[in-house]
Amino acid sequence: MQWPALLSCLAALVTSAFAGGSDSSAHSKHATNGGSAEVGSRLGPHVPPGLVGPGYDFVDGKVVKRPEKSVQLPGDAWVVKTVGKVLSAKRTGDSSFLLQCEGSTKVLVTFYRMDIVRVQLAWDGDFDDPAKEIVVGEPTPKDLRVEMQDLGQFFDFQAQGHEGAVRLRAEKEPLRLALFRGSSQTPVWAEQSGLSRNGTATFQTLAAAPDEAFFGGGMQNGYFSHRDHVINIAVSYNWDDGGSPNAAPFYISSAGYGVFRCTWAEGTYDFRSPNIIAHKEQRFDAFYFAGAPRDFKGLLEGYTYITGRPFMPPVYALGIGDSDCYHNNRHGNNTNVALSVMEEYRQWNMPLGWMLVNDGYGCGYGEGPKEFPSTMSTLSHVSKGLLGDGVVTGLWSGTDFSHVASEVSDGRVRVLKTDVAWVGGGGKFAFDAVEDCVAGIENNSDARRFIWTVEGWAGTHRNAVMWTGDNYGSFESIRWQVPTFAGCGFFPQGHRSA
Repeated sequence: MQWPALLSCLAALVTSAFAGGSDSSAHSKHATNGGSAEVGSRLGPHVPPGLVGPGYDFVDGKVVKRPEKSVQLPGDAWVVKTVGKVLSAKRTGDSSFLLQCEGSTKVLVTFYRMDIVRVQLAWDGDFDDPAKEIVVGEPTPKDLRVEMQDLGQFFDFQAQGHEGAVRLRAEKEPLRLALFRGSSQTPVWAEQSGLSRNGTATFQTLAAAPDEAFFGGGMQNGYFSHRDHVINIAVSYNWDDGGSPNAAPFYISSAGYGVFRCTWAEGTYDFRSPNIIAHKEQRFDAFYFAGAPRDFKGLLEGYTYITGRPFMPPVYALGIGDSDCYHNNRHGNNTNVALSVMEEYRQWNMPLGWMLVNDGYGCGYGEGPKEFPSTMSTLSHVSKGLLGDGVVTGLWSGTDFSHVASEVSDGRVRVLKTDVAWVGGGGKFAFDAVEDCVAGIENNSDARRFIWTVEGWAGTHRNAVMWTGDNYGSFESIRWQVPTFAGCGFFPQGHRSA
């Protein structure tokens, strides 16, 4: 397939998403009591005939649906507890309010901007913030005025000063939330039932309009439009179609809102109406962003205000990279071979921006048969030779980055790649690993960060390039990579690769 045809396919996919997404008649009812959910058709009715969509194959002249994995909804029991009625509400700060509910349950409402509001629920009344490292944006009380009104059956919390300012409504008996913009009486979103929990998860149930489309969830390999489907927000180590190599607890709606669940816990997002958004933890913490319908740019601006703006990679990071292990039998256990490989790029007039010279399990840098060598003189020699031809040197975390200070300052390393051996179980561990790599480069050189990682999360976009995992250079991979990268555009993974 040539690039113009490929782009036409992408345009058709995007058009189908805004025209109504997938065929809702194909989906089954929500699974209950912890059962599995059968996922609906991914080939929308507006996709031109003959175009094979994600999750489908073209066999004997026919489009054939692949069997999809069932998704286990969190918990053995569907509903253990749903939040009860509101007993009282009071102001606790310039832009924050506390709702006392039945039992010990408390809900904290905090306005960060006129278009951003945070809702936290503590079932036992004690709030915690285990994912606070993700959040960098702060409330702006000097620029923000929020009023609370007791209107009988509900409380209204209204940001002032702008027609598009958000208004959070809290119905009292029982507590159910809805978000409005300005004076509109039509909610941007509304809970179909109150915040609930089961044995393992806390979840929110939201109504969905018939023509509403949903995107996001980070990098979802092969998919970008999630209406009538279930996605996993979790570490998957699945680099192929259907994997989630860089999931993120954020989704966005064509109705004009986005939701960021501030957590490290794994989740399941069920976008079959009603939407059930669950994370495996006994707490609830969500930021809501509001804007005009389909104003995805504005919603992403709000999200990156809270979680940080995407970083700007150095110029060499925008070029082609070569990742290989040169200290192995195939290359004579000699990292200097990287210089010969670089010369081949030049002979064929191929641009090259950077090279990872130890990208492989069991690979270090040096000369000779020693396992995992770390010979600084060899690394420095190779880096100097590559840099003389405009190519920057990088290292993979095959073992660890315990020598990162000298590797950067003496070895002239300017690219670091974290892989399974370094990101561990993902989540906070992987997030911290990437931040350590950023410090390793920027604290020991005058270079800008360039980290290449997998199993990223919310906030990783401000530090690293995320990639889909190890893929084949085939048209089959390109087929599902195109919608994958389109989906990343609904999440601030501004720099990604395959």
